Amino acid sequence: EDWDVPSEASLDSFYRVIKGSRSDGGDSILELPMNTRSKLMHSLQEWREEEAIVEVALGCIAAVGSQAEENFDETVDGIDVELIVNIMQTYEDESAIQEQACLAIKGLAEASEGLKARLLEVEGMGEELKAAKDRITNERNKKYVGQAAAALGLEL
Repeated sequence: EDWDVPSEASLDSFYRVIKGSRSDGGDSILELPMNTRSKLMHSLQEWREEEAIVEVALGCIAAVGSQAEENFDETVDGIDVELIVNIMQTYEDESAIQEQACLAIKGLAEASEGLKARLLEVEGMGEELKAAKDRITNERNKKYVGQAAAALGLEL
């Protein structure tokens, strides 16, 4: 069976629930279930060949941002932060994926100091963020690169 359409739809539904659960535009009023981020990253890995799913999965990672996740300290090691840079390189011609990747990096860096440190250890992180600024075609959204860099404490 072809699962790309239902997979994209379920991720999109999750994205809308998270975005809709914000009471004042800030953090969600929901606590994320255990393994939320690692499951989103797993989806990203499994569907990395499907551009539409990649974009939505990155959007979900960005949407959860720094909000609380049940037992997060126990599951954080299952998050493959290097995957985001690999996705940025694979989809270098896709502006929306570059935007969502920057927002996902920002969200992960703000979620924990451990994730931030691991993101900083990814080879080529700074260079990839610099490249993303040129790859993002919407001038207004180029700010996402700066937001990701600021969350990591990088100067570009």
